[in-house]
Amino acid sequence: MKKKRTPRPIRFDTMTYVLSGFLPVAKIKGGTEIRTRCFLAFDNILNGRGVWEDVDDLVSAVNICEQLAHMGYGKEYLPEIEKAMDIVFLLAQRKKYLFKGGEIEPIRTILELHDELMQAVSTADMEKCLNHIAECMKHKRAKVIPKEKQ
Repeated sequence: MKKKRTPRPIRFDTMTYVLSGFLPVAKIKGGTEIRTRCFLAFDNILNGRGVWEDVDDLVSAVNICEQLAHMGYGKEYLPEIEKAMDIVFLLAQRKKYLFKGGEIEPIRTILELHDELMQAVSTADMEKCLNHIAECMKHKRAKVIPKEKQ
């Protein structure tokens, strides 16, 4: 069976696209929204108002930190990132999304790391990072967190 051809996206303004690839993620329009969503999700879970979307935002932040560390940005934080991944995985397994005592500080550290990475990483590198994460999910190389049926 022949594979279907998937066309590349059409870029109407290629120069703006290329130049925006050099900018840090925090300087583009969606960059501040990403940072805000992560801290809001952390705050909601911390205050007992956490829902699945908040856990999903934390999972995304930790995945991005892990992939950027493998790409060379903040390699020295890999042990903390692994610890945060385990905490978020355990958090997703619970019926009520609340942190336990020792889980707050590692997640806060990772969110601060995520915030700093958003200011340091270029948009082109972030695009590579997100493409690699999507590829890992597609080929089932990632640890899957099942969503609870509510």
